[in-house]
This record gives sequence, C-alpha cells and structure tokens, in this order.
Amino acid sequence: MNDAATLKQDNWLAHTLAHDGRLNLLCFPYAGGSSAIFTRWRLALPAWINVCPLVFPGREGQHRRPKETDFRTLAEKVAEALLPQLPEVNFAIYGHSMGAWFAHDLALRASQRGFAPRALLVSGQRAPQFAYPFNANREMDDSTLLKFISSFGGLDAELLANKAWVSWMLEIVRADLSLCESHAPVRPEITLPCPVHLFANDTDPLVDISAQRPWKNSTTGQFSTSLHEGGHFFIRTHASDFLKKLGSVLEQLPLSR
Repeated sequence: MNDAATLKQDNWLAHTLAHDGRLNLLCFPYAGGSSAIFTRWRLALPAWINVCPLVFPGREGQHRRPKETDFRTLAEKVAEALLPQLPEVNFAIYGHSMGAWFAHDLALRASQRGFAPRALLVSGQRAPQFAYPFNANREMDDSTLLKFISSFGGLDAELLANKAWVSWMLEIVRADLSLCESHAPVRPEITLPCPVHLFANDTDPLVDISAQRPWKNSTTGQFSTSLHEGGHFFIRTHASDFLKKLGSVLEQLPLSR
C-alpha cells in the first residue's frame, strides 16, 4: 500500500492528496465544524485545486477516536499524519476560525522542515500571537454556551428544537473550544517564509478587525488581504463571493514554493 493510500485509510483527510501536480488545498474547519463545509468547494473551485479537508478525531471517519481537547497534542498528531506526505506534493493550507490556528501551526512545522506551503490562507481568527479571549467553556452551562454560540451566528434556530442534536453538537463544540483555549500564543519572532493571505471581515462579531490585521506579522514573505461581507461565517453565508476570491488568490501564487 502506498503512502497516499495509508493516509487516506488513516482518515485524517476526507480526500486523498493528489500527486499529479494539482494544488492540494488542506482545509481546517472551525470549532464544531466538519469536512462537509468544504465538500461544495470541490465543485466550485477550478479542477487544478484538490480540496482536502481535515477530519478531526471524534467525527466522521475518525468517529471512533476520542475527541482531543489540547491544542498542542492534536497539532502534533496532525503533523505526524501529514508531514511525511507533504514534501511529495504541491500544497497550500487554509483554515477558518479555530482552523486558522491549526493551519498556521502545520505551515510552521512544514516550513521548519524545509518544505513550506505555497501559501497560508486564513479567515475568522485572531493572529496567532493572540490568546483565546473568552471565558473557558467549562465555566458555562449549556444554556449560556448556546447563547454564546448564537451570538455570532453559529446555530440554526430550527435545529435547537432537536435535543439529541443539541447534546451531540455541544459535546463537539466544547472539545473544540477547549482546543482554542489551550492554543499558546506564538512568539512574534517565529514567522513563516511563505505568502499569507487574510480573508478579513470588519463586521465579524467574534473577532475584531484589529485582531485580524496582525496576521501580516506572521510572515517574512508576501502578505495580502481581501475584505469580505457577512458575519463570522461569511465563508458559508457569502460562499460564492468568497470562493471566487479564494480561487483568484490561489491562481496568483508563485509557481514554486
């Protein structure tokens, strides 16, 4: 069995890496999210982009594995699973909200090993030198946590009537928020050599634009940004405009990393 097949079998990626020169876009989901949000991207983006969503333990193909609650522990497991494959392929990394910090961590680890991604693309998150600013989720009862999630558009009101779904969802969200809470701010001197693009949003109720802009300090390479309409989940509510810009950004990347 080849390495790509082994990686697929291990279920860390919802789709197998392409070894044919296409750009593999590794996509990290937001807290409570799954690979499903990225499935439609495979149809909307050009064929030369191979969308490869991450699947975290405790869901989908990894549902039998216990959920992780420590950022560093999960980041190391992701790196162990993916880094051996990446020198052989063309890749960029994207993450939204919680996923942006994991995307940045993997980009750093790859860069430190001499095979930086073609680019890091992020949205919906504070720059990595910041800490998670909210109360620990274990200090909130379920009702308070639901109100917090609803405050930035993270819930469909119709689904709240399904108590079984709410219980399942809160279990995943609490694990993911613990990942965010345990993210250690990255020291300012630790930077990437690759391009970084920020999909910014100045109407995000969860992440102020002033905390998004310092992503420019995370790289010694080219930094670019685009401003998008919508709330915290603009990649979903304004998907058409976002994906058009994402494709454009990827098309303009340098031919080699």
